[in-house]
Amino acid sequence: MLLLNHVKKYLLLCCMTLLAICNGFSQDSTTSKTILFICEHGSFRSVVAAAAFNKMAKEQGLNIRAIARGTVPNKEVNPIVLSGLKQDGFSEITPVPQKISNEELGKASYVVTFCALPGDFHRPVSSEDWSTIPLVDGDYSGFRDSVLPRVRLLIGNLKKRP
Repeated sequence: MLLLNHVKKYLLLCCMTLLAICNGFSQDSTTSKTILFICEHGSFRSVVAAAAFNKMAKEQGLNIRAIARGTVPNKEVNPIVLSGLKQDGFSEITPVPQKISNEELGKASYVVTFCALPGDFHRPVSSEDWSTIPLVDGDYSGFRDSVLPRVRLLIGNLKKRP
């Protein structure tokens, strides 16, 4: 029963991703588009997801850039994340956590959240929630292994756009 619930959630997320992507991406665009990955502190989840997205998008020839932001950012990126990303060969890493702004939300082509946005922030039209991806006590490898399939799916769907 628990496995069935996880499968249902995964399928729902896949459908939401496809619908959101249909609202505005084109692989042939000459203007770079931006995806925001937002977590509470801007120092772990969003940094890993943005670094993975940027590497994969570059390898796939997509003109889309991801940036990491936090709702209440820490002063520095988690050292476990920095070490893990460097060891995994991710070169584009957010150096210092930055707070998300309504202006950035308004300009972003797509938004992925790992936490709730503050009440005074406008909810982006093209967005999805990845807060169900588990993070246990700074487990970089476990989180990376959970987020990479979602990033691959997102990029795969973007590539299918005409």
